[in-house]
Amino acid sequence: MARIHLSGVGLDYRGTRGGGVPALVSVELRVRAGELVAVVGPSGSGKSSLLRLVAGLEKPSRGGVFMDGRPVGEIPPSKREVFWLAQDGLLYPGLSVFKNLALGLERQGFAARAISQRVHALGERLGVAGRLEFLPEQLSRGERQRVALGRALLSGARVLLLDEPLTGLDPELRFQLKEEILSVRDETDATVLYVTHDAQEGLSMGDRVAVLDQGHLIQIGTPEEIYRSPGHRFVAGFLGYPPMNFVEGRIVREGEAVSFCSDHETGSKPAFKLEGLRQLGEAVGRRTILGIRPEHISVASMAADSSAGEEFSIRRIECTGAGSLIHLERGTLRLVVQESGATPLLPGSSVGLVVNPGNCIGFDGETFERLGKGDLDGTA
Repeated sequence: MARIHLSGVGLDYRGTRGGGVPALVSVELRVRAGELVAVVGPSGSGKSSLLRLVAGLEKPSRGGVFMDGRPVGEIPPSKREVFWLAQDGLLYPGLSVFKNLALGLERQGFAARAISQRVHALGERLGVAGRLEFLPEQLSRGERQRVALGRALLSGARVLLLDEPLTGLDPELRFQLKEEILSVRDETDATVLYVTHDAQEGLSMGDRVAVLDQGHLIQIGTPEEIYRSPGHRFVAGFLGYPPMNFVEGRIVREGEAVSFCSDHETGSKPAFKLEGLRQLGEAVGRRTILGIRPEHISVASMAADSSAGEEFSIRRIECTGAGSLIHLERGTLRLVVQESGATPLLPGSSVGLVVNPGNCIGFDGETFERLGKGDLDGTA
């Protein structure tokens, strides 16, 4: 195991017209020994650049990289006890699958019998047990990817850097290999940085999740913390499927009540108004973006439920297997509601909205920072 610390790290790439193009900006990240941190973000957010810095394939333009409290800037990649698994999962072309998997165990000094047992066991779990004598060129792309992942898991490295290791695999195999990564990590106590653009994968894999955007570390926390208490509009929208609903408007005070009124209008009235937002009392008069998770909204008959809010029309209903996504509209405002199971509702019908104000999150309309976020921050 190894502790990793990126201290105020910045990384600039040279632009085509000279000057530096920032890939990472003042990243402050601490990874505990034996921890799996999932690094998520869209393409170009700096995820792979962060791994390359830890691996020693890039040198920081600013700040430093530390392992177990020691700077590693002058330590070459081969001496860092780090295994890098790139997206293409390169294998040694002249070696069989068995030899590719066995290399790390041989370097760790395992006896031949133990190597054979562990390679065959992992080959079975990875679905390549019948391919151990094949060369990489004789494998399918998915099989090569699984073998490359196996190399990483048997490498004995104190730090595993996994860059999109499950990209392009079918859902069933992705599920199986996620379990394999977690089980082998537990067996070896390796520290893992796991890069993925799939936010749901990051939430399901990480002890903590670090969210990057445009080279900035926006927030880091446990999956529960970062999903339920996003500190920034970007984090709230990037994590979760279906994405969070966002409604732009303003916070107003009417007597003792604090309400949100949307910018969208139907006639002279806001298309969406929600009362009881005491947690946003500090934002009265400010431009605000109200965030509501689809699972925190329900629909009801206007006649049957007196608590139902404004009337919305159902645009379409999307079956997800385990439930339904109900797409609603009122004027130019559109919202998505997530319900478990099938729904008896039909497109074109009208329903009212039921929203618990306590489940809503407000974001500043200019900075996009969460309002009333307390101790949330973007570092670790």
